[in-house]
Amino acid sequence: MTDVPARERFEARDETGAVAGVVTYQLTGAIIAYTHTEVDPAYEGRGVGSTLARAVMDDAR
Repeated sequence: MTDVPARERFEARDETGAVAGVVTYQLTGAIIAYTHTEVDPAYEGRGVGSTLARAVMDDAR
């Protein structure tokens, strides 16, 4: 899981570097709003969405 602040999103990538899923966010001061989660259809059912959700919540803490 990688935070890409320039794109305001976290990215999950596979072993080849392809983007498997993203969570976008908006940061305003100390407030972060997660605005969208998307998993590439090729990765559905593999836990990518759950992994993204856990990672962003851990990061927010």
